[in-house]
Amino acid sequence: MTTLADMNKFQSKKAQISEQLKQTARNNNSVKIPKNEKEEKRLPFTFTMTSSARRKLDKLAKENGYNSTSRFLNDLVDGL
Repeated sequence: MTTLADMNKFQSKKAQISEQLKQTARNNNSVKIPKNEKEEKRLPFTFTMTSSARRKLDKLAKENGYNSTSRFLNDLVDGL
């Protein structure tokens, strides 16, 4: 049977956990909110690479959730 003292302990612990989570969220700078910047116009480019390099690029794009290899490559270069 749950007593009033047990419930108070639970509420106190719940409040401590909640406060710790809030503090962690305030201290965590890893969340980056993208700026709403005007997107740069895209231009077509042609370049050559080996077949194996293209396969690796396609694989990396898919592994990172990209449907477009060119979008992946663009984001990769922008991140440098």
